[in-house]
Amino acid sequence: MKHYAAAMRAAGHSVAELVLEGPPRRAAADPRNLARLRASGPEVIQYVPYSGVTPGSLLRLRLLGLAAPKATRSIAVLQCGRERLAAPHGLAATVALFASDRLRRATGRIAHTSAVVYPIVDTTRFAPAPVDRAALRRELGLPHDLPLVLHVGHLKASRGLDLLGALAESRDLSVLMIASTSTEADPDVWRNLERRGVRVIRRYLPDIERVYRAADLYVFPVEDPLGSIEMPLSVLEALASGLPVVSTPFGALPELFSHDRGVTFSTPNAFAATVATALAQDGRVTRDAHLAEFTKERFVATVEDALRRSAPDGATLVVLSGVDGAGKTTQTQLLQDHLEAQGFQVSTLWCRWDPLLVKPAVKLLGLLSRVRRPRPGRDGAASPAAARRSIRARILRHRSAWLAWRALMVVDYGMRLAPAIRRARRSNDVVLLDRYWHDVMVDFSFGGPLTAPPALLRRLLPEAQGIVILDVPETVALQRKTDTPDAHYLSERRRLYREVSERYDAVLLDATPGSDEVFRKVSAAVDGMVRRPDRGGSVVGEAA
Repeated sequence: MKHYAAAMRAAGHSVAELVLEGPPRRAAADPRNLARLRASGPEVIQYVPYSGVTPGSLLRLRLLGLAAPKATRSIAVLQCGRERLAAPHGLAATVALFASDRLRRATGRIAHTSAVVYPIVDTTRFAPAPVDRAALRRELGLPHDLPLVLHVGHLKASRGLDLLGALAESRDLSVLMIASTSTEADPDVWRNLERRGVRVIRRYLPDIERVYRAADLYVFPVEDPLGSIEMPLSVLEALASGLPVVSTPFGALPELFSHDRGVTFSTPNAFAATVATALAQDGRVTRDAHLAEFTKERFVATVEDALRRSAPDGATLVVLSGVDGAGKTTQTQLLQDHLEAQGFQVSTLWCRWDPLLVKPAVKLLGLLSRVRRPRPGRDGAASPAAARRSIRARILRHRSAWLAWRALMVVDYGMRLAPAIRRARRSNDVVLLDRYWHDVMVDFSFGGPLTAPPALLRRLLPEAQGIVILDVPETVALQRKTDTPDAHYLSERRRLYREVSERYDAVLLDATPGSDEVFRKVSAAVDGMVRRPDRGGSVVGEAA
C-alpha cells in the first residue's frame, strides 16, 4: 500500500490510505470503516487483502463498495490463493491487479478487467556502490572474516528457513537473517536458526540497503506458495543493489529472471552446493533493463490503463448515421479494421430500434397500410409506405399516442440498448455505433421539424464523442438500396439528418463517391475523435 500510494500521488492522483479497524474478517462491514470510506467520496477503492484472493476477500470488497456505489472496485492479488477461482455471482471485482502473469492464469476470473502489476523497487536507494565490504561489515557489527549470505523476511516456518540453518552449519560462511517486524515471529523457528549458527536481527533497519551492499550473496529459500508474496520484494532489492541471488523457483521469479540476469535457481537438495558455486564466482550483478519492470512509472501506467479499461465510460463512442443506402455498415467495418490496425480494441454495435414491446402496433400499422388504398405520393407514385406514413402521422397527432410513443423510446429502446453499450465500453477502447438515438428521432420527426429526444433517453444512453452523418442524393440512395420506400421518404430524412448535424455538432460527409474515397474522409474525421481518456481522478487506498 505504501508503494501504491506514493506512486499514484507522484503521478498527480489524490490518495487516502484507510486501514480497516476491528476484527479483520468483519472489518469490511464495520459501520465505522464504511462511514470513513463514504466520507472520502472515492472514485476507486483499491483493496489489498492480507493474503491470497478468496471468496471472502471478494465479499469484503463488495461490502466496501456499498459505501461508495459509483467507485471502481479493485483488488490486489499479491500471493497464491484459490486456484481457478470463479467469482460468485455479484462478487466480481471491477479490476484485479495481479503480481504476475502466472498468478493471473492460475487464479481464474475474479474481475471484469485484469492487469499484471509488478511491485516497485526504489532503484535510487537500492543501487550498487563501490564499498569495502569488510569495512562496512565491521561498521555494521557483522562478521567480516567469512563470506556473508543474507536473507530478509518473516520468521515463519513457511519460509523454508531450515535451508539457512543448513548453510550456517557448514561453517564456511556466515548467514545473516534480517527478520521482519511487521508480523509475529515464530519463537521455535527463531531459536532453531540461532542454535544452528544463523545470526538473526529483528528490528527496523532504516539503512537496510547498506546490509545488501555488505553481503556477498542473497538467498531466497521459500517453497510454500503462501510463504511469500508472488514477486518477493527482497529479491528485487538485492538485484537492484548488485547482489547475486540463489533462489528456489518460487512464484513469478522464473517468469522474469534467469541465471544470466542475476538469479540462479536451485532445488532445496542442491541449495548448499549452488550457494557454494555462486560464492566461488565472487561476482556482482550488473543491473540491466529488466528492472525497468519495477519502476513507479511502469506501475502507474499499468494501473491507470487497467482503471481506464474498466471504466463504463472509458471507451470512445463514435456514431455513423445517415439515410439508407449511404454505406454506414460498410464504413463501420472499414473503420473497425482501421482502428484495430492502430492497436485499439474495437467493438461494433448495430443500434437501430428493433421494436419488441411495440412490435404488435408496428405489425398492425403495416397491415392497415396494405388494406388502405394507397394515394399517390409527392413523386407521383402510389406506395404502401406512403399510406403507412399517413396513418402513423394521424395517430401521432393525438397527444396521448405521442407521449406513449416517446415513453416506448425510453423503455423499448433506451433501456434495452444501454446495458449493451456499457458492456462494450468496459472491454474496448472504441465502440462504433451503426445508427443511434438520432436515427430514432429522425424516424419519429418525419414530416415535421426535428423533435428533441426524451430527457430520460439522453440520460440512459451515454453521450457520443463523435457523430458522422453520411449524406447522398435520393437518386443515388435508391440505386444502392432498392428496398427503400420512395424518393420523398429519402428527401425528408436527408433534411432531418442535416438538422441533426447542425444541432448535435455532427460531421456531415458526402458519401456519393466510391467507398474507398468516402472512407478516407470518414477515417480522417474519426481519427480526430478517438482519444484515450485523460488519466486523473482520486484513488482511495484500502488495506486490510
